Amino acid sequence: MNLTLCGKVNRFSSADIGSQPITAMTSNVKPHPLPFNETLRDLALLRASDIDFSSILPPSNASEETSDADKDVDATLQRSYEFVKEARAALKILNRGDVDTQGARVEDVRSRLEDMLQGLDSARSQHKP
Repeated sequence: MNLTLCGKVNRFSSADIGSQPITAMTSNVKPHPLPFNETLRDLALLRASDIDFSSILPPSNASEETSDADKDVDATLQRSYEFVKEARAALKILNRGDVDTQGARVEDVRSRLEDMLQGLDSARSQHKP
């Protein structure tokens, strides 16, 4: 396989990656080791090549463990969103004054029921022989 990186033709296969010593790869050090336009061109060439980089990497079992961890994180995040939604709804109700209005209505009904209960108790005590 031939790739032109930084203006040089390189011949390699997926087995060659990682087999070259680091000193051979860094012997041509430039004052600007990663010029932006050359880096973008290199990345475009790597993307256009038919190299499957996942086949180069060793298989990992960490993905199974992270999927369970991701599920836990997603569930926790969903509960957090629900809590925030409920808290915002409660704050809206509080800021609108609905709590005070409903509290006053409940207090009015409670006082009427207590008055009625006292009236029934007094009527009952008057009719006892």
